[in-house]
Amino acid sequence: MRLYSGLNITSTGDMTFPCNMTMPYQANIQVLGRFTVDNSIIKSIQNDWGGITVKSGGLLVLNGTTISDYNITVEAGGSLIIKGSLVMSGNHAITVQSGGYLCVETGTTVQLTDYNSVIKIGEGSLNGVNPALSISSSCISNPSAIIPSGNGAIADFNQDMYIQNLTISASRYIGGKNIYVGNHVTTGQTAGDVKINSGANVIFDCKTTTFDAGFECVQGSSYEVKNH
Repeated sequence: MRLYSGLNITSTGDMTFPCNMTMPYQANIQVLGRFTVDNSIIKSIQNDWGGITVKSGGLLVLNGTTISDYNITVEAGGSLIIKGSLVMSGNHAITVQSGGYLCVETGTTVQLTDYNSVIKIGEGSLNGVNPALSISSSCISNPSAIIPSGNGAIADFNQDMYIQNLTISASRYIGGKNIYVGNHVTTGQTAGDVKINSGANVIFDCKTTTFDAGFECVQGSSYEVKNH
């Protein structure tokens, strides 16, 4: 199917896409009711489209889909359920903001193909589904514990990250509340230097980043610090 404008699902709306859908350039989908992507793909025939925003009281269910040309934002009070399988590629993200809800169901497989394909669990976000929706779902207790296939990452901005005793030879995205990098920034890991090898680009996304002794970025590599 093909849409020729954006889509607004009102608070009383309940829509399911059981087939592939083509969106017009820059159009977006606003979800205040319930919207299910059921083993289908939404994309644009031109370039990236405006993506999906889940508003307060809205619910987005991704039941088997591939994301390759849009982003998803879950605002405070909105809910996202990921089930079946999720594949994401390119410079695209699922962002759950403070007060938003994320439920990854037991048995879900996640492939984040590229290093900047990221699921961002915002500081102050909540695990599960908004209780006001009265929906029962089998959510795993800690979505950030999922180890996705591919080069992407699940970044939990509720937790500090400690990077120690590590050689990074491929481009990576590393996200956390605060990030500490060095050869002895925590007693919870084996002491050792952190080195970014030539050809690798590393993105540190956090509130604050502390680079301590034992951090080396060799010639031909790079790193970038983002402050969310």
